[in-house]
Amino acid sequence: MVTAGMTVALLTGVPAGTWFAGAQGWRATFWLLAGLGICVAVGVMLTAPDIPGGEPASLANRLGPLRSLPVARLVAATFLCGAGGMMFYSYLAPVTAALANGSYQLLSIVLLVVGVVGIGGVVLGGRSTDAWGPRRARQLAIGGHGGALLLVAVFAFRGTRSAVVFAVLVAVWSVFAWALNPPMQASVLAAAPHAGMTAMALNISALYLGTGVAGVLGGAIVDLTAANFVPLAGGVLLLIALFFASLREHRTRASPVTPDAPAHDSAPGH
Repeated sequence: MVTAGMTVALLTGVPAGTWFAGAQGWRATFWLLAGLGICVAVGVMLTAPDIPGGEPASLANRLGPLRSLPVARLVAATFLCGAGGMMFYSYLAPVTAALANGSYQLLSIVLLVVGVVGIGGVVLGGRSTDAWGPRRARQLAIGGHGGALLLVAVFAFRGTRSAVVFAVLVAVWSVFAWALNPPMQASVLAAAPHAGMTAMALNISALYLGTGVAGVLGGAIVDLTAANFVPLAGGVLLLIALFFASLREHRTRASPVTPDAPAHDSAPGH
């Protein structure tokens, strides 16, 4: 549900912001975001409950789950997924311009497609995890994610320019890209049963670290080569992620990770 909320935000905010920036200039979008941020801050202060925090944890304890090889492999896979998938998403504007002769209006439509289809992807990720287990579900999500990026790369190097075909390929990519989080979170929880919340924090940190790397790497690719190479590079990173995510976890008799504090394990929703 949390992931779905972020997807809905992308569905509404990113296309609207792209259109607004194209119509009014990119600075106007930042003013709009500043105003919305103030409204959200006031709303949180007025409505958010007062929840006490847990016991402070050292950096060694927070990184402890990475001493477990299965957790480390899954976190590495999440990092690569963030780097590969978010590279394509971050540089969707130059890719759209290169592959579909796109204006900011077309980019807004493509981003809307990403959001709408992405909601279905979140549902697919959750239901496939429940039905098939985390391992098969994450293989489906990562394999489909990488395969979709490679299809976009094939389309890019064929030289065909079609906004419709490009939008369809982006929709296919969006399904698998947004299906990733539920099976990966479930996989990390299963791999670190005694430190689940800490391991999940590392997993989501890896995703955002990958997103940061995606911005740097994607920018270098666009500057040094062409936007056509962005989906190819992303697809290669996803294939490496699939390798890490496909390895089977072997449980050990004694867990090498540090247990979460009891307050974390007893938190509602965990």
